[in-house]
Amino acid sequence: MARPVKSAPAQTAVPWNLGDLLKWGAVFLSFQYVLGVLLSTFLPSIASMMICFFLGIPIGAIMCRGVQGLFFPGAAIAAFTGVFPGTIIDVPLFGRVAELPVVGAAPSGPFVAAYTTNGWQIATQHTYVTPLGQSRRSKRYGDRHIAPLVRPGWSPSEPIEYWVMAETRDSGRRTLWHPDDWAHNGGEFVRVTGNEKEGAKNTALFASEKFSLKSVAEPEVLFRTESAQDAIIAQYGLLGWMYVTLLAAWAIVVLAFRELARLWRRAKTLVQKRK
Repeated sequence: MARPVKSAPAQTAVPWNLGDLLKWGAVFLSFQYVLGVLLSTFLPSIASMMICFFLGIPIGAIMCRGVQGLFFPGAAIAAFTGVFPGTIIDVPLFGRVAELPVVGAAPSGPFVAAYTTNGWQIATQHTYVTPLGQSRRSKRYGDRHIAPLVRPGWSPSEPIEYWVMAETRDSGRRTLWHPDDWAHNGGEFVRVTGNEKEGAKNTALFASEKFSLKSVAEPEVLFRTESAQDAIIAQYGLLGWMYVTLLAAWAIVVLAFRELARLWRRAKTLVQKRK
């Protein structure tokens, strides 16, 4: 007489490897984040954000490794992983500090992060102030201050090549670039890049019209700070914090999805048993 065949126990484990999802997700998100950082530094912010956003969709599909239901949250995290650096970067990632000569052209290029000045002055009498964040859909949260940085003996008939920008907050929080620092001697002037560059340039051109001054078509906008190196290090700190946050978000999504998948398979098994 044939022995009765015992039925196999119900399988409630998920059919994909948790470690692989976390590992490959971290790899692809790291690639997307580094790409976002580089593009935000060397391309206009809108262009870099658009490239990273649309590139994040196929990257999300790859790192989800065919797991049904995980594609949409994975693609969203991958897309915004490339976009978020553009909201942080406003100074160069690296570069040397060059001297701004009184006579002749100043050094420029991607390897120049900041300038020291010898005799140059901020023409605070031509400071233009514009509100930050004020629109129909958003509330004002501070002011942007911008003024010409001029050579010794400068006259209003000469075109302005450099502008200095600073920001204040309505909350009273002191920013790294504050207009009160303009009164201090010395310091360094770090180049504005990334998401701030286009808006800063437009504000400088508008300020030149406001005060009936001449400005070159593509002025260089700078932040005044005590140390350009400290400003770059502070920016890396923010980038690191955002990177860890995004990796943690991916881990939370994968773990939560794994638990939901396990509960779904268990409920499905119980329903099949009752039939």
